[in-house]
Amino acid sequence: MAVTHRIAVRVAEQYGADADTVIWLLKEAEAERFRKVPSERVTAAIVIRANGDADRLFRAIKEMQIDWRDLFMSAQLGHADWRADLDDAFGPRDWLDRLLFLPSDHIAGYGSLGDLIEEVDPPQLDPAEFARAVTQRLRRSPELIDEWQRFCHDNPVDGYADFVIREAEDVLKFLGGLLRQ
Repeated sequence: MAVTHRIAVRVAEQYGADADTVIWLLKEAEAERFRKVPSERVTAAIVIRANGDADRLFRAIKEMQIDWRDLFMSAQLGHADWRADLDDAFGPRDWLDRLLFLPSDHIAGYGSLGDLIEEVDPPQLDPAEFARAVTQRLRRSPELIDEWQRFCHDNPVDGYADFVIREAEDVLKFLGGLLRQ
């Protein structure tokens, strides 16, 4: 599911055996509202507002569906330095999430894709290790594939991003094959 690793860890801590259900609820509610993978900020705001309570979770989802800006304000993420607050609340984002969530995090006019990938600063992995890491995460979050395909339709890519797209297409074919069996 398209939830960053650090958010998934928090949900698992707060909801235990129900974590997968909570992540599914988040994914479905956000997809209905945004019709795409939302930024991590939306999911984080819901998790912050809910703070492990099922009733508050549903209220936070409802608040997001009515007006996501109000959700940001009530979760205290409605300001320019919200990224630092997410790092404080959830810990730093791993390089793989920073790379794979680029399409949903990208703000038009913010910078080129090359600049954004440089900010990710992926570790120096051999190509097979990089492929395993990307493939594993994309198999758990296939909706990121659609985000990359939409993003790259408008923004030509190469380097790491080009690899992610090729890998995403392979994962999509693999998943399609599994679904047809």
